[in-house]
Parts: sequence; C-alpha cells; structure tokens
Amino acid sequence: MQVIFVVLAILILLLYSPYLLAIFRGRGEAFENLLQAEMSEALAVLLENPWRTLLPILAAALIFEAGYFISAWISVNLWGFRLFTSGFILFELFHVCLLIVSLFRYIRGQQEIESMIKWKLERFCALMFSAHAILGLLFL
Repeated sequence: MQVIFVVLAILILLLYSPYLLAIFRGRGEAFENLLQAEMSEALAVLLENPWRTLLPILAAALIFEAGYFISAWISVNLWGFRLFTSGFILFELFHVCLLIVSLFRYIRGQQEIESMIKWKLERFCALMFSAHAILGLLFL
C-alpha cells in the first residue's frame, strides 16, 4: 500500500506543480484565468452531451482521490497525520459536492461558467493536497 501512496502522492505533486509555481510566484490568478478560459471552451463543446464525457472524468477523479486517501491512511500510522487526513477528507467531500452541484446548475443553464469554480477554494485545495502529500512522503 505504501507504493501506491508514493505513486499517487508524486502524481498529485506533479499535476499540481504548474499551479503551485504560479501561486508561489504571485501569478495564481493569471493561471486561474487561463484555466477558466480553457474550461469554458471545453464545456461549450460538451454541452451537446455533457455526461458522456464528464461522468468518466468525475468517476476517475473520485477513484483517484479515494485511492489516495485510503493509501495515505493505511501507509502512515501516525495519529496526527490521520487526524489531518480525516479533516482533509471531509473538506474534499464538501469541495467535490460543491463542484458537482455547480456542474449540474451549469448544464441546466442556471449558472454561468465563470462562477462555477471557486478559485480561492481551488487554490486552498491545491496547497492542502500538496502539503498532505509532502507530509505523507516525509512520514513514511
């Protein structure tokens, strides 16, 4: 299980690294604007049949996060890290639920794409995931 955790933690750090670099350089908002523009284009194309593409993406993301958290819990047997992991799991459940509700609203035409992503929350998630992954790797 430790190997799975290490692989997933490294993947998280690699995937978040461009965003983290932008945040640390004080250019987080510019990077988020670029992501927003890309997402707007992608979702505009998907409006014909959004669930055909979005459901597999959501499922893969949820499986990845579940695998990460389960492997972190099993791999690092420290009560402080487990407490941090538990709190982070609850926070991520809240975050994912907000995203799914926003996505439903967008597809129904009840919400603009610009307000779908809460960028301050996304920035916090990126920092928390990275801190959690680094701490987990250090504690192994």
